[in-house]
Amino acid sequence: MTNDLYELIINNKNLILTGAPGTGKTFIAKQLACKLVGAQSTDDDQYKNHVKFVQFHPSYDYTDFVEGLRPVNNKDGQLGFERKDGNFKKLCLAALKAPTENFVMIIDEINRGQVSKIFGELFFALDPDYRGKAGSVETQYQNMVPDEDNFKEGFYVPENVYVIGTMNDIDHSLEPLDFAFRRRFAWREITASERFDAMFIGTKPFAVAPDFVDKVYWYFKRLNDKIEKDPGFGAAYQVGPAYFLKLKNFVVDQDLNAMSDEDFKKCMDKLWNIHLKPLLAECLKVNNDTSLTLKALEAAYYGTDKKQG
Repeated sequence: MTNDLYELIINNKNLILTGAPGTGKTFIAKQLACKLVGAQSTDDDQYKNHVKFVQFHPSYDYTDFVEGLRPVNNKDGQLGFERKDGNFKKLCLAALKAPTENFVMIIDEINRGQVSKIFGELFFALDPDYRGKAGSVETQYQNMVPDEDNFKEGFYVPENVYVIGTMNDIDHSLEPLDFAFRRRFAWREITASERFDAMFIGTKPFAVAPDFVDKVYWYFKRLNDKIEKDPGFGAAYQVGPAYFLKLKNFVVDQDLNAMSDEDFKKCMDKLWNIHLKPLLAECLKVNNDTSLTLKALEAAYYGTDKKQG
């Protein structure tokens, strides 16, 4: 998957990973950033020096992302204000100093912030067709930019800067992204089904218990097939495999290869009652356009709906 996404972002500069919650979008974004900057892992200095990670939220704004006035203590002890660069502008300045190297901005939960307010006039400069000085824009604080600043004549996004955003579309409390913003990004949906194996393989203690994982998969598949086929829900509402990884909390110090059917069922009961049932109940509450009920979802999870039919 990372190879396909690498080609996609190299050609488009900007990429948003969307999909159901729990599909590992943030993890994928970080792995893709590693590949872009030539780092072996997120612990490498190469990664730390070339990648910035931010998470949008309702209080995040233009001054955090681009630039703005920040409180400072003057020499006389009085509080004053000074123009300071934001996270994205700092990354772009670093990219100008190393034009042969790639730099990446990861924006987690990109639609949890007020995107138009955060990016401001950067919609133009962010466009892949207007990278470099050709896309220069005057920022809201342009008159305060010092003469020695590389962006004194206007701010632009260097060619070697890549932007990766993550988001899901189903939370009704989130900010919608307007079309002017959307068209500047390539989009890739990360589905629950394609991520199951990737998230379980190599994860302790499941890596050494393929039979256990196979049985878990059928619970995962039955539930998500039911959700996907419902016209009021669909694939965007599927339960990501990260929720099923919570089984680790219920199998501590157990030999998964020797687990009885009864003990396995108890684990799946706990997962349903503690994690999945509350999640799906909330989904049903906010989405009235569905024929599903919690009882129907539970039957699909346990596979009893087909037996009853």
